[in-house]
Amino acid sequence: MADQAQEQPDAQAEPNPEGSGNGDTNRSSDSSSSQSKDKNALEWAVTAAGAAIVLFVVGYLGYQFLAGPAGPADLVVELGPPQTQGATVEIPVTVRN
Repeated sequence: MADQAQEQPDAQAEPNPEGSGNGDTNRSSDSSSSQSKDKNALEWAVTAAGAAIVLFVVGYLGYQFLAGPAGPADLVVELGPPQTQGATVEIPVTVRN
């Protein structure tokens, strides 16, 4: 019984701060908070551009929802002439709003 306790690794062992090379990415809270404060200008520019794109798309869709036509879609379906290609028959379909 004593041999089994010695063979199992200690479950409460502290993680290696430099990582063990096997994917261990545990870091202390001090290093993660300092990394979030150290964003460079490129990161801020990409963040601002992404936020601007999202806000633009949401604003445009909101405008289209409020100012667009109130009626249902007026779909017009046009069938083209059947075309035989080998053992299959293709029928071109055009749908317009």
